Amino acid sequence: MKRTLLFAEIERSKLLRRIEESDTALGKKIQTSPLRPDTEPKIKQEFAKASKRFAGQGGKFPNNWYRCNLRQIAEKLNLVQEYDFIVFGYNGAVHGSPYNMVMGSVIIRRHLITLAWDTVLRVMDANAKYHQLDLSKNLQEAFESARGNAVKTFM
Repeated sequence: MKRTLLFAEIERSKLLRRIEESDTALGKKIQTSPLRPDTEPKIKQEFAKASKRFAGQGGKFPNNWYRCNLRQIAEKLNLVQEYDFIVFGYNGAVHGSPYNMVMGSVIIRRHLITLAWDTVLRVMDANAKYHQLDLSKNLQEAFESARGNAVKTFM
């Protein structure tokens, strides 16, 4: 988790750079915020820490905080079946694979809600653990059920 939080500083720096170049109303509001003089030095300090960890050749930064691809993460978490099933369907739809254009998504529409809900619950579970929150029994059970392999739910 520490690596992820540190990489957030790289992403925040990229966002701030875009804001600096923005001529939108929101960009201008952030650029002239009275809070900026107090917060900017801390942001630069945190970015300097992250830069030491992530800067590559020529001072470039990776696109992701993790060192491997998503499939490798799924392998480490023993969720390869879920990854293969879900990513095949979504990737093809998003990136326009010929299979998906001709055959349609492999994911049945009614399963999309369950997959989306399980994903949300997993993120909430990780957040609750990170912040060491006391949870009701109902939430604990919901989080526990979302930790399973979503693909097996449909079998």
